[in-house]
Amino acid sequence: MTKNLFKKNPTLFIAICIALFIPLIIAVVFAFTVNPYSVTENNLGKISVQTPDGKSYEFTDEKVCSLYVSMTENTTEVDSHFDTFEEKKFYEITFFENNTDPIVYKFYPSTNLADCVYASPDGKYFIINKKVAEKILTREEFASVDNENLLPVFTVSGLGEDLVISPDSYDWTYTAIGGAVTSLNGNEKANNPVVKFDDSKEGKLEMSFNKKPDSLSLVIKKGDDDIFNDKYENLADVSVLHYEKDTKLSLTAVAEWYKLDDSEYYGTATYTFDLLYDCAPTYKILNPRLPNGEFTFLFIEDFNDGELLGISSDLGLGEKVHVYDFNGVKVTPIPLTSKLTSGEHVIKLTTESGHESSVKLTVANNTPPVYKKQKLIIDEKKSDNNKDGLAEACTKASLKEFDELVKKLTDESANKQLFGTDSKAFGYYPTGAATLTAGASEYGMERTILSYNETELTYTSMGQDMSCKAGQEIKAAANGKVAYAGKTALLGNTVIIDHGFGILTYYGNLDSISVKVGDSTEKGETVLGKAGSTGFACKINAENGSAEKVVTCHYAVSLNGCFIEPRRIYGGISFK
Repeated sequence: MTKNLFKKNPTLFIAICIALFIPLIIAVVFAFTVNPYSVTENNLGKISVQTPDGKSYEFTDEKVCSLYVSMTENTTEVDSHFDTFEEKKFYEITFFENNTDPIVYKFYPSTNLADCVYASPDGKYFIINKKVAEKILTREEFASVDNENLLPVFTVSGLGEDLVISPDSYDWTYTAIGGAVTSLNGNEKANNPVVKFDDSKEGKLEMSFNKKPDSLSLVIKKGDDDIFNDKYENLADVSVLHYEKDTKLSLTAVAEWYKLDDSEYYGTATYTFDLLYDCAPTYKILNPRLPNGEFTFLFIEDFNDGELLGISSDLGLGEKVHVYDFNGVKVTPIPLTSKLTSGEHVIKLTTESGHESSVKLTVANNTPPVYKKQKLIIDEKKSDNNKDGLAEACTKASLKEFDELVKKLTDESANKQLFGTDSKAFGYYPTGAATLTAGASEYGMERTILSYNETELTYTSMGQDMSCKAGQEIKAAANGKVAYAGKTALLGNTVIIDHGFGILTYYGNLDSISVKVGDSTEKGETVLGKAGSTGFACKINAENGSAEKVVTCHYAVSLNGCFIEPRRIYGGISFK
């Protein structure tokens, strides 16, 4: 009878099938949409709140727990780019459910209740219901939200970026979220940045608040003497603070917001910070006409301590270089690499304050140097080459690794003259003589490698292979401090010495190393290790062009990250 009924009424059959499958469909949809980090109020044991300043609160009260659970309900998901959350402070709210792992949310509060957001453990962001956000923010554990957002923000502009200045002391009263009148007090010396200025249009001192004070008084001192003591509006012309050289000053600002009948906030705040009247630096090149492979120094007056100097040139230097202090004079090395063409080269210079200038340097070769070219073949079929690992030593990856090491150690170079005052501070070759290994690497040599690892790789040799015997002691070329002692893919066992002022010397292919990082070295005395062939140590076979492993010490010298010809520094370093 049932069969006949379905035959007569197929629609009924379909409806019954759908009805039977509805629970299954709902279960599948629920499985894909349920939030794995949802909180069940009935299963909740306690809640903890960790504030950005390290305070902790714990709650077990049902009403409080219910409020925090409601934070995760009726929310709107937003894209992670809705705000710069990674830069913002957050409150960590942890739900402890019975018999399950804690669930941790990040809560990003805002005095604009419509912008309160939380992040779930899987990195999704949700805007919280506005009414719930208001109830949460009026609680004691979120008092600092008002502190951070409602205390006036003081910004000072001069040369370079706008700087936010923190108060040393303040007495501040305001109407908080929910209508409560709250007072804040503080009295602790702030660590404020130095504000740079001059009397140019761009460099004039400008001060602003997100809540404009009714009164702003300034006291500017040079040492113990008052230079300015008046209201800020009377500092319209900073030419009264004009100087011919960089000059350090100190400033104290006292801001006051008056208490009126309808004031939402009032109080006072005191700010102290240093000023620097920042003159444009002047530059002078020592020995502006030099051949390839040489080096000179750039002397700078009125350059700010601790800043980097922006350089735009074809010298091969990085975009910014360190400036060092030599007996009160600022200097930075200028190397002339093998790649520079003869003639005049313009070096554009920029300070962090935006001062721009330029100097000229001439590469002057009586006879343009002819750097050798060499093509080395590494045959995978030759067992000695496979065993020696030449193909693995010189690759794009190993060259990049070495470049990164050079940059790192250059950036860390000591701001003092570690090489000493000897007129021939570098007057020693690490092998005791200037003899090179015949057919091996020379400074400026263009080497093309054909191997089974690299179809064709061309690079410029940064140093030279010194002739030596296996096991021969390799000694420091000058006084300094060991900056690196270990293995590199390119040069095998390697020692790198920092001589200060961005000057480094390199000793590669060592069989063993006798020093460690931090050790002091003495010219011609300190044994760095013994000669070997642990890196890309090879010479060319004149008959067939194949690479042959050789015992050698690869010696190189860099200034500000660029390599010069080692013999150019043999005569020492002079700043005159």
